[in-house]
Amino acid sequence: MDNVCTEPECQSPIWAVRLCQSHYNKARRDRIRGGAYVRPPRVAKCIVEGCERSPVGQSLCRMHYERKRKGRPIGEPAPQRRASGEGSLHHSGYVVHSVGGKQILAHRHEMATLLGRDLLPKETVHHVNGDRGDNTTNGPLINFRSGNLELWSTFQPPGQRVEDKVQYALALLSLYRPNALSSP
Repeated sequence: MDNVCTEPECQSPIWAVRLCQSHYNKARRDRIRGGAYVRPPRVAKCIVEGCERSPVGQSLCRMHYERKRKGRPIGEPAPQRRASGEGSLHHSGYVVHSVGGKQILAHRHEMATLLGRDLLPKETVHHVNGDRGDNTTNGPLINFRSGNLELWSTFQPPGQRVEDKVQYALALLSLYRPNALSSP
């Protein structure tokens, strides 16, 4: 894979039309001033070794261009797909599984399995490392976290009276830490 500028003795990465950023800007200035810059010939295929698709930008095909644009590794010439039974990748980056004929987000399903119950509407699952496709766990929940998944909640008490807050706190403890309500 040749991702360096086409100017002689320049080893900078390609920025546009097979040129690095400084050579591209120089060529652009020359064109504006009426210079005799000749644009390099259009590339017939993607510059990723083994990829036969037509380029759309920066001499990359649509798939490799989008990977680069999103800051991901350009990777192999073949599309990155999940193995059969591992779910599909939603356009938002989350893994989706089919459970009982119903589509469900894999991270919510995994957290529900760890909790032993369905998630409540006000409960969310946070990906600790920020990778929405990484649903790894490392055993049981410890402080509502296992591996890359962590349980979050958006519950808020409805009022500001002390009695309302006490009732809210008791309900929250009975849901998340029922053994904390027993007296020592």
